[in-house]
Amino acid sequence: IGQKNIVITHIDNAAPNSTFVNFNSNWEPNKLVQVTASDAGAGLHTKAFRYFDGTSWSDWTDSNTYTANKNGNYKVEVRDALENTNSYNFEITKIDSKKPNVSVSFNDTNWEKNKTITVIASDDDSGLSTKAYCYYDGTNWGDWTSSNTYNVSKNGTYKVEVRDVLENTISKEFTISHIDNEKPSASVSFNDTAWEKNKTIALNASDAGSGLHTKAYRYFDGTNWGDWTSSKTYNVSKNGIYKVEVRDALENTISKEFTISHIDNEKPTISLSYDDNSWSLDKTITVTASDTGAGLHSKAYRYFDGTNWGDWTDSNTYNVSKNGIYKVEVRDALENTISKEFTISHIDNEKPTISLSYDDNSWSLDKTITVTASDTGAGLHSKAYRFSLDGINWSNWINSNTYSITANGTYYIEVRDMLGNSDIKSITIAYVDKIKPSVILNYDDST
Repeated sequence: IGQKNIVITHIDNAAPNSTFVNFNSNWEPNKLVQVTASDAGAGLHTKAFRYFDGTSWSDWTDSNTYTANKNGNYKVEVRDALENTNSYNFEITKIDSKKPNVSVSFNDTNWEKNKTITVIASDDDSGLSTKAYCYYDGTNWGDWTSSNTYNVSKNGTYKVEVRDVLENTISKEFTISHIDNEKPSASVSFNDTAWEKNKTIALNASDAGSGLHTKAYRYFDGTNWGDWTSSKTYNVSKNGIYKVEVRDALENTISKEFTISHIDNEKPTISLSYDDNSWSLDKTITVTASDTGAGLHSKAYRYFDGTNWGDWTDSNTYNVSKNGIYKVEVRDALENTISKEFTISHIDNEKPTISLSYDDNSWSLDKTITVTASDTGAGLHSKAYRFSLDGINWSNWINSNTYSITANGTYYIEVRDMLGNSDIKSITIAYVDKIKPSVILNYDDST
């Protein structure tokens, strides 16, 4: 009787032989869990995965990813085509979808000019954001900030919003009702019909809130403010624009401006003309001045450059080459003076900023240089870029910020802004290869 051996190779009762669960270890509002599994026998089932969320199992699915929405203990079970299964336990601990804890503290019992609000906040999981606080002033929300204190200067309904690292937020509304920043009421009376050597100004003032201060009045003589006083009358001896300021017990103030025109001691009049709407390398300021009394001085003008006053000059034009706050002062023949402050903000003589990028880590037939440029003033020119092989001979200006090169070497890139301010950067390319390989053939020609 003959015998024959039979080899059986397609029996699979082994569980899937590899299960690996992977998810991010950082704080997140949920976790995406990825399962890696394989089976050396019959292969994985078409719906090989199911998940246990701590309470119930999901249906079998073909997805090897699972989204967990809360912390806890989870399981994944994997099956092959013959229902052999393997399971893996894993724990999720860094999901945070809870709002922070917040309370607001302030004193709204006493009358004050302003209130400081202190926000007490905490977060049990991912922690508060580095800029965790945002405040609503009754009209607009401010920017997010790291400050947990907020100052308000008027009564009203406010809000604070607090966020944690994962943008879970909570808001609190609070009402402020004991701020007194109402101005007193004031009126000024005087006789300026007849010409006189001086004038007496009478002031009538009241305050419906905390009441007038014991020293409620101070006066501006066109140049300086005087000390606070209890006197409601003020004597002036020259023409000009004056002010009186009145304060209440909480330092809320109101000012009144009045003009005296029938004293012969007038300052010159002055106006400024310049274009600060368009960008340029410099600005010319034109001063228009006149004086109805003694007339302008032969050297009537001097200019403040932000640091020092210049000498007096007869020129009514002034050239500036940088942005800043300037002043001009004008005098008449009797040394009566007036000054004006003006701000220049559209001068640009700064170079653009440039950075160059390219891939020089691998060999290739060519390289593309990408130029990243910006200009905080007038902005980049519409044709802002040009390129050179030697820094002497340049291409035409173009609007493209990329440059393709086919040979190794040092390249120069110049960038300009709308006013012609420019800067040059160089870059060296070393990984372009256009050299053919060398070939040597060996063969046996003896047969």
